[in-house]
Amino acid sequence: MLQLFIYGIISLLILLVLLRLTPIWDNILSAPAASKTDFSTLKAPNKPNWFLLCDTEVCQNTKPNGQPPIFELSATDLKGRFEKFILENSNAKVRLDESDQIEILDRTSLVRWPDIISVKFVGLEGGKSILYIYSRSIYGHSDLGANQARVTKWLQAISE
Repeated sequence: MLQLFIYGIISLLILLVLLRLTPIWDNILSAPAASKTDFSTLKAPNKPNWFLLCDTEVCQNTKPNGQPPIFELSATDLKGRFEKFILENSNAKVRLDESDQIEILDRTSLVRWPDIISVKFVGLEGGKSILYIYSRSIYGHSDLGANQARVTKWLQAISE
């Protein structure tokens, strides 16, 4: 009986691995339709599965995790650099692209949980710019720091 149970567990694990390697898994763990995030009216969920860098004067309805860095690039050039990085990142896909904002779907490496990332590019005086970025998980209560790690990694990559 124990041997049959072990074979059942092994079979289930093999099935899950095979599903994970196919597009079927991405359909099972689907994401909602893409829509533009309005940072000025943004209200973060009551779950600790998000990370937000935003000016507190813009994101007045939720407390950001921090202030975004200022870049020595125009908003257009910053957006171009960011989109180039996203195209090279195999797990991320731009879902909505407007002149000053993009909405991205990214999937975690191992399980391929879908996460949504909103990025708004804002020009500043002197040819500088700033970006507001909101990364959040669709499923689960906690993200175990995945959204903060993603934002940190992406900002480091585009700052080089």
